[in-house]
Amino acid sequence: MTATAVVSVLSDAIYVPVYLVHAGLHALVSVSPVVIVVQVIAQGVLSGVVALFAFARAVQDLGPGRAALFPALSPGVAILLGIPATGDWPSAVQLAGLGLLTSGLVIAVKARHS
Repeated sequence: MTATAVVSVLSDAIYVPVYLVHAGLHALVSVSPVVIVVQVIAQGVLSGVVALFAFARAVQDLGPGRAALFPALSPGVAILLGIPATGDWPSAVQLAGLGLLTSGLVIAVKARHS
């Protein structure tokens, strides 16, 4: 957890000045405070903190080998959740990628149980 905190702080220390030089402070000030609060909650708290603790717990409960499979599920879950959320259907390339992802996960899971 300490290493993750260090990486996060160093990433912010590098990214924020670059963003401010490139986009300027006006880009940040022009956004509604509600949008900023929602982004802080969604990306900062939920994605940054809650997801980190949930993954650490998964590693503790399932072991590192099994827990390592979960991040690989993210693209596939995003594609499938996008169908009802946006009404958009995946393209042929996205479906092929989903199939490849699923095949890799099945092979990885079967290899662990053999």
